[in-house]
Amino acid sequence: VVQYFKQTELFTTLIRPRKTIPPDASAINGITDEMVHDAPKFSEIIPALTEFIEKKPIVAHNAVFDLKHLFVNGLDAANDRKNVYDTLQQSKKFCDKDIMDHKLATVCREYNIVIDGAHRATADALACGLLFVKMLIQSRDDCYDISDIIKNAK
Repeated sequence: VVQYFKQTELFTTLIRPRKTIPPDASAINGITDEMVHDAPKFSEIIPALTEFIEKKPIVAHNAVFDLKHLFVNGLDAANDRKNVYDTLQQSKKFCDKDIMDHKLATVCREYNIVIDGAHRATADALACGLLFVKMLIQSRDDCYDISDIIKNAK
């Protein structure tokens, strides 16, 4: 959770997947089958995650993908949201046309955001939150008050 441009709360847990983790995925995110052996199943954390999310706005990089994934796995708190902000869509609006791609790591480099532990949910979520804040600040030049900034970020 980010309030007044600072992280105030964090929800994080490993999840036991339904299948074994492919070696190429482990090579990217550093998560192994041994690490998630005793982790809860996604269905077991839904109540705590739903309570954590409540009616807070959601910020994600490629929000459509993330929300579909959560919904398909049983988290209906992500369904029917009007307050979802997508930094992928914002990057296509705000970033220089010369940017190589709009992956989270690439866009964060454009905004001088260092991702410590990239491809892990906590690190990527924090980077995405910082990116969102920087994009809000960037868009402020064309706005008169905070509600306009948020409207422009949609």
